[in-house]
Amino acid sequence: MKILNISSIIPLPGLKRENDILIRIQDYLVKKYGYEFTVAKSLPYTPSILAKINKKWKNYREYQESKNVDVQGYKTVIYPWIMPPSSNFCINYLLVPFNFLVYKFFIKDKIYSDAKESDLLLAQNLIPDAIVTYWLAKELDKSFILNLRGELKSMWFKLPLLKKIINEAEHLITPSPSIYKSFGNTFQVKLIPHPVEERFFMKDNKDFPIPKLVSVCRLLDWKNLDRVIEALASLRDQGYRFHYKILGDGPELDKLQSMVKKYGLSREISFEGFVDYDKVPNYMKEANIYIQPSYPETLGRAFLEAAAAGCLIIGHENTGVDGIFEHDQSAIFVNKSNIKTKLGSVFDIFGNLKYHQLIESSKDKVRELNWENLGEEYNKLYGGTTKE
Repeated sequence: MKILNISSIIPLPGLKRENDILIRIQDYLVKKYGYEFTVAKSLPYTPSILAKINKKWKNYREYQESKNVDVQGYKTVIYPWIMPPSSNFCINYLLVPFNFLVYKFFIKDKIYSDAKESDLLLAQNLIPDAIVTYWLAKELDKSFILNLRGELKSMWFKLPLLKKIINEAEHLITPSPSIYKSFGNTFQVKLIPHPVEERFFMKDNKDFPIPKLVSVCRLLDWKNLDRVIEALASLRDQGYRFHYKILGDGPELDKLQSMVKKYGLSREISFEGFVDYDKVPNYMKEANIYIQPSYPETLGRAFLEAAAAGCLIIGHENTGVDGIFEHDQSAIFVNKSNIKTKLGSVFDIFGNLKYHQLIESSKDKVRELNWENLGEEYNKLYGGTTKE
């Protein structure tokens, strides 16, 4: 079975790092069930003049001028899309008529033949993925599946084009519990979290004398790691002992490092930089608390992996894994104003029965989120989704 995966979040060499979970899902389905995947990825439309003055735009232009590229073994077609520097929904939606012209004159020529040869189309995001997928599906009379991600508002789907897309999709899926809760009563949405690899699971209990915290993420302002550092500075001054490792890089790195220096936390907090995914399990097994109060968060597979590795999970309420885990039952969920209070409470129960119950409960919940179970969910979905 041939599938065209229209995804703006597939990682490309030389550009910002993207989560590669979609590639990993493809790999599993190819190996287990024999699917064939081609990828189509959008990049901002880049005039030649911009390519001459900025390295990032030069990379965009070079990718768009190529017929196709290889991304981790998959033929990937790069197509242009007019988009602003920000992700503002209103601006992106107002640009759709202009992008329809881009579709007619540029995009269609690049990906039409791959779409025609495919049995199924996948859209991995709303704009532009779902829109391009819908236009192709209408022309070719193909089935398509829409994966709902990011921060969505129900009012968006009252707009004519998006209303048609969500109503005509063969299936709606999401990895996000918050999206599932928000839209599950309005549309038929299937929740499929990201799989957790077996190598993350840790059988033995950890017996560390002090809390060892870890975060694994791109260092962006909405991850709220600055608030974690502020909370830890206050708790250190109250006599609490801990160590915290931050894995990742990004635009917030300098700010976070300056905060650590300002608060005199260099002994307690270390920055590990970008860490290859193969090494992440070791870091999680050397920690006992995973903290990342990011908002909004589609899911955050690192939360699931950390739970498998025996870490107590601390995330932001009403987003991410809130809905897979329950507050004070299998995780601790905070908001921006109470991180210090909640984290102090976790330190107070560190090592006692309640602490271990939280960890075991979250580990139990992720045991079923393995590749075999979730791979079969995808197989049932994709295998039964082609038009006669």
